[in-house]
Amino acid sequence: FIGIVAVGVAVKVVVGVKADNSTQEISFTAPALLGPTVYIKVGGAWKQAMSVYIRVSGAWKDALAKIKVGGSWK
Repeated sequence: FIGIVAVGVAVKVVVGVKADNSTQEISFTAPALLGPTVYIKVGGAWKQAMSVYIRVSGAWKDALAKIKVGGSWK
């Protein structure tokens, strides 16, 4: 599943197709976010970042974003 839903919403996903063309589905409840949401300013408007990357030795890699809040890193 790729998308955005509110916490607690039921999501139904097709996970496979059987030989007779019937589908296999599962359902799950959308969890709360696992961490803080990161926003960046683009063209004067704040937008939610989908991923955060850093450049290391010329290659882009996933990054763990942290901010300092009240003297401690979160």
